[in-house]
Amino acid sequence: MATATTNLLNTPLPDPRVERVRRTALAAYVDGKISFAQANSRVRKAIDRFTPTAGAHQGSTALGSEALGL
Repeated sequence: MATATTNLLNTPLPDPRVERVRRTALAAYVDGKISFAQANSRVRKAIDRFTPTAGAHQGSTALGSEALGL
């Protein structure tokens, strides 16, 4: 069974740190140094690390009252 994967390599991202990781991963993938899955994984990890609300799907409390300013 195939798993669905969001293609993060073709999506420009607003955070400059994540964008730098995305461009580096895309270049490494195009050069044949890493697989598509590895490149996508690097971008996903960068998003989870540098974007505070991105980890919410993994059970974090990023959307708690502090994040909402309550």
